Amino acid sequence: MLDIYHKDYPFFQERKAVDDEVWFYTCTQPQGNYANRFLEQPLIQTRFLHWLNYRFGATGFLHWGYNWWNDNPVAEAALNSDWPAGDAWIVYPADGKFHSSIRLAAMRDGIADYELLKLLEEKAPAKAKELANETIYDFDRYNNNISVFRQTRLKLLKWLSE
Repeated sequence: MLDIYHKDYPFFQERKAVDDEVWFYTCTQPQGNYANRFLEQPLIQTRFLHWLNYRFGATGFLHWGYNWWNDNPVAEAALNSDWPAGDAWIVYPADGKFHSSIRLAAMRDGIADYELLKLLEEKAPAKAKELANETIYDFDRYNNNISVFRQTRLKLLKWLSE
């Protein structure tokens, strides 16, 4: 989990030093200000899951339970369920199709941002690190200002286009 990755970061750095892959995940935890998919958090923090991957060198993010639905997943995801709202799923089955959520879109955008940061890292590693550090201060502290984030992402795209 993200909070365990935070707490035991030196251990995970050792694993990476011997070429092990390091992934993290979220489930009903961590809570507080750790990035997650919870409805109570700013949506940008769902996107930041993948900025955290970049900033702290994780290989990936494990999405548990993508299609492990109960009989009524919409009700289960609601605010009155036993799960934190928004934690249960990011797609919902209905009418023989999958219906995406805004949290899925935020996850997808975060994955795209990660790939852009990796491309910039190949071209200008210090710039990529600078952008990640401007956005992600620590494992549980972020710049949630949307206007600032848009400016940061625009810088990322401009540096890649040069």
